[in-house]
Amino acid sequence: MSWDVGRFTPLGHGGSAIGTAGGTVTLPTGVHADRIKIVAINVGGAAINWRDDGTAPTASSSSTAITAGYPVSAGNDWRYEGQVERLQIVAQSGTAYLRWAFYG
Repeated sequence: MSWDVGRFTPLGHGGSAIGTAGGTVTLPTGVHADRIKIVAINVGGAAINWRDDGTAPTASSSSTAITAGYPVSAGNDWRYEGQVERLQIVAQSGTAYLRWAFYG
């Protein structure tokens, strides 16, 4: 990952397995969502779709399925800056293994 997170304070790391039923970000013990500025995310296993607008993403892998959310391919890193408590994620198929690094 080549992002400049040096100006932020590390708040912890974690991980989750998320399937086609979907899930949310698992915060480190003692860290509240309002302290988080950036989440660095590594996606493994399966591609995911994500949304943070209050609507759950769907597991569709179709590039024309607008309701599916925003896709991230397996093997990619992704930087999320937003309201982490609103972030919803679903695997497009199988199980996605997500690793999180939180910065405040």
